Amino acid sequence: MRIVRSTILALIISLALFSNLVAQGSFNIHGGAAIPLNNFSFYQLNYDKASATLGWNIGLQYSYRFVNKNFGVFGGIDYIHNGVSKEFKETVEYWDSLRESLFYDTIGQPTFPTYTNIPLTIGTNYTYELNDNVKLSCDIGLSINFLIISDIKSYHFDIKTDLAHGFGGCLGINMILQDRYSFNVNYKGLGKHTVDAYDMSGVEVEEFSQDISIHLLTLTLGLTF
Repeated sequence: MRIVRSTILALIISLALFSNLVAQGSFNIHGGAAIPLNNFSFYQLNYDKASATLGWNIGLQYSYRFVNKNFGVFGGIDYIHNGVSKEFKETVEYWDSLRESLFYDTIGQPTFPTYTNIPLTIGTNYTYELNDNVKLSCDIGLSINFLIISDIKSYHFDIKTDLAHGFGGCLGINMILQDRYSFNVNYKGLGKHTVDAYDMSGVEVEEFSQDISIHLLTLTLGLTF
């Protein structure tokens, strides 16, 4: 986790230094909601689905607009965090309480997973000027994403996972006001991630892997500088 955070910090500092060298470039820092889509949001106890719920997103994007052109390029990094669904929690708690009542075992509170996605994106954009104060832009790009799943623990399992990665793409539409403020709608299809996992609950460690496809819709407000 420290390595990932250090990498993110180094990238942000590098982008900040680079912006000073490019007169036509600008940064947009943004934050808002992250809505899981497709399999990433479905609930099943057998972990075929990730059971993610509404989360949050913060990010930084650097854009370079070619002189006297509507086209440009961009690169960005996001930090997206999602919790786990209420249905998932209730099912795990039910089976733990049933075990406790039948066998008089003392069972602690389960630890539920969280999902952290850190996508790095590059791509191209097109900006259309409606008037002096309002612009619309469209982003399309490619991404590499790093998925971190926190530990999952109850009476029946004690699962730890490795860092996983996947390749995907992104599509965004942005409304820009006074070249300063923006409202951003982005679809992030972050691709399929093969997660290597280890169940530590038994006498021997059980190793297994599972594929998780991640699709997100982010709604954010941004500040350009």
